[in-house]
Amino acid sequence: MIKKILGYLGSLHYPQDFLCLAQESFAPVLRAYIVSDQRVLADVTTRHLFNGYSPVIFSFAPGTEGLTGEKSELLLTHEPLRINDILTRRVALAGLRLQRMDVPAAPLFYECTDGWHRFVPTVAQLAGRLQNRLYNRKKGNVYLAGNLHTQVQVAYAIPRKISLVTVPTAGGYNLFPTDLHGRLDDDTYIISLRHGGMACSQVEASGGFVLSDMKAVECKKVFALGRNHMQPGKDRAAFDFGAAESPVFRLPLPDGMVSCKELEVLSTFQKGIHKILVCRIVSASPVAPLGGTLAHVHNSYATWRYKNHLASNYIMR
Repeated sequence: MIKKILGYLGSLHYPQDFLCLAQESFAPVLRAYIVSDQRVLADVTTRHLFNGYSPVIFSFAPGTEGLTGEKSELLLTHEPLRINDILTRRVALAGLRLQRMDVPAAPLFYECTDGWHRFVPTVAQLAGRLQNRLYNRKKGNVYLAGNLHTQVQVAYAIPRKISLVTVPTAGGYNLFPTDLHGRLDDDTYIISLRHGGMACSQVEASGGFVLSDMKAVECKKVFALGRNHMQPGKDRAAFDFGAAESPVFRLPLPDGMVSCKELEVLSTFQKGIHKILVCRIVSASPVAPLGGTLAHVHNSYATWRYKNHLASNYIMR
């Protein structure tokens, strides 16, 4: 009964925490701006990578405007803005405070220290936090304590691609999904995995692996592969691989992909539950026409869109 009451007060419109979608046809998207003293310093909507949720971690290319100090603020709004435009918390829909991380890597890594949003009313947010505290402390589940719960909702308000990793193992192959990744520049790719997971060890030991973007209609299949983060390698026949192979490593590629990248791990570091891998892009080969790449957003932002009559293209799992 308590859980039902909290769910009602939480006022989230959809039954799932995360909603799958086709990235190319999801519009409008939130814009992300680096702001200082209420002035826009940079539009980083497509120039930041989401690399962790416990803690919340972002990376940026060196030289990104506005990232000159130890602390920064990221504000989200649907309004298109220019450099030096005024953007205040009163106007923004959500925001995150960022603290520069001291790590020996070429990208700029920032950890979130605080987050807020107006996706749902304050009472609904309080109910959601209480429900999270009472019912999400499960074995094998990552518990997002305190404000971290809010930070994750904000980070996933921008669609994040869910891709599949093909990695060679001693027992054959493994195939598993990840959404904490992105291309930093022409040569560098960042991917984050659970450091205690078997999949992370497999990738570090592999020498090279493949990341495949997937068709949105494959969402159920992709999510079902989440259990493979803690599974040993299996024979090729155990997976839904197609006939295609990657051009350099000759690794099998999953059916339903839209593009793939071959990656080589250059360096790693650990933060919270994450092992962050800085990789070299060995090859990047579009192998099918784009038009429906799998991504997802958080229910809290999806609820805001519903209440504000914005179009959606959600695919329910």
